[in-house]
Amino acid sequence: MSSMEELYNLDSHQVPNQWGIDKKIPIALIFVVIVQTVGLTWGAATLSNNVKTTVERVAVIEQDFKQLANKYVSQKEYSHTEDSFRREVDDIKEDIQNLQNRLLHVERTYNK
Repeated sequence: MSSMEELYNLDSHQVPNQWGIDKKIPIALIFVVIVQTVGLTWGAATLSNNVKTTVERVAVIEQDFKQLANKYVSQKEYSHTEDSFRREVDDIKEDIQNLQNRLLHVERTYNK
């Protein structure tokens, strides 16, 4: 018959490095690891959702900014056109005033 030592050595050589849960691991530790894993997964999903929402908001803000920039540029162009228009109107008024002055001068000359 084999000695106990031989049986122990034989047993450990047959199943090398087999993984298992030891009965000495407390249930609380297993529970904590599961809760942390769920919490980490949930946190990652929440972070991903927050990033997605932020990217969408930035896109909306960027679109609004582009619209405001286009509006500002068009107003600047209109304002430039308005200034040109005002100058033209002022020139026309000046021409009208000059014509009235000439007409008055002609009337005075012929009425003498």
